[in-house]
Amino acid sequence: MNYHEKSSVAGILTSVFVYLFFLKNLQGRLADLDAALHLQAAAKTVLIFIGISIVVRIIAEILLNILYAIVTGEGKPDPSTEDEMDKLISLKSERIAYVVASLGFLLSLVLLVMNYSPVLMVIVIYGFLNLAEVVSCVLKIVFYRRGLV
Repeated sequence: MNYHEKSSVAGILTSVFVYLFFLKNLQGRLADLDAALHLQAAAKTVLIFIGISIVVRIIAEILLNILYAIVTGEGKPDPSTEDEMDKLISLKSERIAYVVASLGFLLSLVLLVMNYSPVLMVIVIYGFLNLAEVVSCVLKIVFYRRGLV
C-alpha cells in the first residue's frame, strides 16, 4: 500500500467514526428537546461536528505521517513529486464525490418537499457529505490499485 492509499484508509475511518459519533450525539440531544428546538439543535450539532471532523482528520493525517515515517524510514512523499496520474486520480475521485454530495442535497430537498422534518434534511445533507468523502477515498484506493479506466 502506498502513502496515498493509506491516507485514503485514514480518511474512510475518520469519516465513518465521526458520522457514527454524530448520529449518537444527535439522538441524545433531540430526545431531550421539544419539536420547535430540534432544527436548531441539529444545525448546531452539524456545525460542531464539522469542526470535530476537521480536527480528527488532521490528527489522523499527523499520526499517519508519523507511523509511515517509522515503518518505511522515509517521510511523506513530496507534493512536488506528484505526477499526472496522482492528479488525475484525485480529480476523478473528487468529481464523483461531488456528484454524491449533490445527490444528497437534492434528496434532502425532495424530503423537505414531501413534508419530512427539516431536521432530517440537515441529517441527510451531513450524511451525504460524509458519504462523499468515503466514496472519494474508496475510489482513490481503487484507482491506485487498478489504474484509471
